[in-house]
Amino acid sequence: MRFVFLLGSQGLEHRIHDEIQHFIRALELSAEEPIDLENLLMSSTSNLITNALFGGRLDYSDNDLENLRFGTYAGLTFLENSVPAVKVSRWNT
Repeated sequence: MRFVFLLGSQGLEHRIHDEIQHFIRALELSAEEPIDLENLLMSSTSNLITNALFGGRLDYSDNDLENLRFGTYAGLTFLENSVPAVKVSRWNT
């Protein structure tokens, strides 16, 4: 039941709005210097998923967020290499 509640339109909409505010704040803080948008977008997306599943978000500079992203990537790569029928779409291919 909790899973359905988290993905309800109001619950998910609130989480997306909150993450957008953090994303905009990160852009404003780095206005004077170049920023890696791919990393920021990946972190923001990871935070949306983490927030929906676990009810909280991680700061963009938190090492746990980077570990989560790396672990997900490593898991997908392992799955792709272990099961020939599974092919994970890549952005850069």
